[in-house]
Amino acid sequence: MNALTIANFSIRTSDNLYSLNDLHRSSGGEKRHKPSNFMANQQTQELIHAIEEEGSIAYHTIRGGNAKQQGTFVCEELVYAYAMWISAKFHLMVIRAFKALNTGAIPCLSNHQGLSVCQAANLQKAVKAKCRYERRHYQRLYNALYDEFGVKSYKDIDPADYQAAMDFVREFTFFEHEALMQYAQHLAWHTQFIYSWYKAIEKPFRALSPQLSAQIHDHIIHAVINANHIGKQIGYDGMNPTIPQNKHWSVGF
Repeated sequence: MNALTIANFSIRTSDNLYSLNDLHRSSGGEKRHKPSNFMANQQTQELIHAIEEEGSIAYHTIRGGNAKQQGTFVCEELVYAYAMWISAKFHLMVIRAFKALNTGAIPCLSNHQGLSVCQAANLQKAVKAKCRYERRHYQRLYNALYDEFGVKSYKDIDPADYQAAMDFVREFTFFEHEALMQYAQHLAWHTQFIYSWYKAIEKPFRALSPQLSAQIHDHIIHAVINANHIGKQIGYDGMNPTIPQNKHWSVGF
């Protein structure tokens, strides 16, 4: 029996049945598409019953022994049903893969030796989540991804590197001085709290020493301004603590 290949994954066989676990991997490996979820589906159970009523073997599960041979193996009809259960796109890939198996043709949805359709979609979602819809971050992250894996498009990443690519995206940092950004943010917020405490004693303090009170106010204002300047220099826009400036006091030393 020739090997069935889907999205550059070779699907293992056992007694003319196909590995559902390999099909799951070739589809992108999402948890919601686990073989156990498909096999527990009512419609799947009805299909299995109909196949077995004809005297055919619908599936068998291998446990124990060689780990590489373990898993659930299903008949061709269940392969199609599983693919349809996942998505129309993956269903089409499976149809064409079987056609290629029978005719020797190259499946037109093989993703050109790159990620499967589902894997590419998952990677794209991870990039969006990381960038938080900040357009200026997209190009930087994609360029870093291309350099890391030596490709011109994320779709061209080797399927074997899929998990490494997902980890790269999740762990990527946009700031060379991210620690500095965090310190600046903390400085700005702590200064805001100090200012609120100062406002609580402002009147008696000003009565005691107007000049010293004004100087303390100016130092607090300067601390926030400088923290925000640092944030802007390293490209972080998330620090916006506002401290109102008294119109009678100058911001300076």
